[in-house]
Amino acid sequence: MDKYNESILLKIGILINTIFLVVIMCIYTGVKFNFDNIFESKKSKNQDNLNIIQDGNNVFTNDIKTVNAEIEGSVECNLPGGVQKENCSIQKDIFHKKIVIAFPKGISGYEQDNIVNTYAAVKNIDINISDVMVKVEISLNSIRDCNVEFSDGKIRLDFFNPINVDMPVIVVDAGHGGDDVGAIERGTYEKNINLTVCERLKEILDNDDKILVYYTREDDTYPSVEERIDFVNELMPDLFISIHSNWYEHSDISGTSVLYNVKDSSEFGSEWLSNIMCQEVIKTCNTNDRGVVDGHDIHIVRNSKVPVALIEMGFMSNEEDFSLLTGNAGQIKLANGIYNGIIRSLTELGKY
Repeated sequence: MDKYNESILLKIGILINTIFLVVIMCIYTGVKFNFDNIFESKKSKNQDNLNIIQDGNNVFTNDIKTVNAEIEGSVECNLPGGVQKENCSIQKDIFHKKIVIAFPKGISGYEQDNIVNTYAAVKNIDINISDVMVKVEISLNSIRDCNVEFSDGKIRLDFFNPINVDMPVIVVDAGHGGDDVGAIERGTYEKNINLTVCERLKEILDNDDKILVYYTREDDTYPSVEERIDFVNELMPDLFISIHSNWYEHSDISGTSVLYNVKDSSEFGSEWLSNIMCQEVIKTCNTNDRGVVDGHDIHIVRNSKVPVALIEMGFMSNEEDFSLLTGNAGQIKLANGIYNGIIRSLTELGKY
């Protein structure tokens, strides 16, 4: 082979090698880049979910009160290795007879046999596993609450019947919800006012360790009136408080009224409770006193087996009342007035 051909072949060889190296580098870089992106995406997804769990940890440490009660049975969840208390979230949905535990999946995954149930009232246990999280949903046959214990890589739920606790029990109901918006004034729905005042009240009650409180709704959902009163009559709390806002076609009508169950003629019954709630809300919020009213037409009032007070806090149709009902300061006042009524009632019952 002459030198000319050798030179041509050498150049071709160099060119082929160069192209080959470039292709290899591109492939390698592309694959590495893609994997890096996937890894970063997975890492971010993991971190987001962990943040959600950690944000929800207040449910575990602050909102769940330990109650001195006779324990009927337990459910114990073994956590994946490395998962700490601060990574876990507990949601107690007593109204729907359900407890939800959420925590990171960990490296080894999660199996059904990691859960030990010794409680006959457990209807079902569902485990849902995503890429990064485990959600354990415990459904119950009847209304039960639980104390929560975290130790040695385990979460234990100790179940008890709220009827048997040595402390007062109340139910708070935020009226309407979901598709049932209630009264409407200037684009504002009654359901939202009721829920917000209920949330302000919950903030106060959460800091009172002497009372056990349950709620018919804590978000924009609509439990039917039948479901609400069935819950109350099964639980049999000491007091049942329902929060509402009024409306009338004439804007000059204002003030607070409370509906009571006329069938309840007991000394410490619905009328007694309603009078106290009316007085305390008026005293705190300086609203007009419209007194207590026959609430027989209202399903949850006439069918309640416990002392019930349905509070019409004020009139959305009245300028001054509307400001009270929708303003942050007014909603806090209303919550404090309702709380004062609860404390006074429980004190008169000798339970606080």
